[in-house]
Amino acid sequence: MSARPVVTTGNVLFSLKTFLAAMLAYYIAVRFDLPRPFWAVATVYIVAHPLSGAISSKSLYRMVGTAIGGAATLILVPNLVNEPILLSAAIIAWASGCTFISLLDRTPRGYAPLLAGYARAQQGNDPKRESDISCRWNGPSA
Repeated sequence: MSARPVVTTGNVLFSLKTFLAAMLAYYIAVRFDLPRPFWAVATVYIVAHPLSGAISSKSLYRMVGTAIGGAATLILVPNLVNEPILLSAAIIAWASGCTFISLLDRTPRGYAPLLAGYARAQQGNDPKRESDISCRWNGPSA
């Protein structure tokens, strides 16, 4: 049983093109003075995921995954905003479960749970914003 080489010309070219796209996205984000320009780099690497299939099917599953991640944010954050350790554990469990499910399905469908995990991780990391979401969802605390 022969092992396939990991470092091939195609893999190196893909890596270089993705890196250049990430640096261009970061440069543009910095030039537009966005508050968190590093997310532009993360977005490039998420979108460039090589095992996810055609772009049209990726876009549908990307929307579905983002919606599921948003729903998870609305469920987890308001209920656990006052328990940061529990919230962190829930986010870790959510991201781990989503990644596990995405690895079970190597078709473009597997992209939806992957994005659901990423989306939840990206949507509610700012404590001030999380308390704002909680106040809008549950009403202001006493």
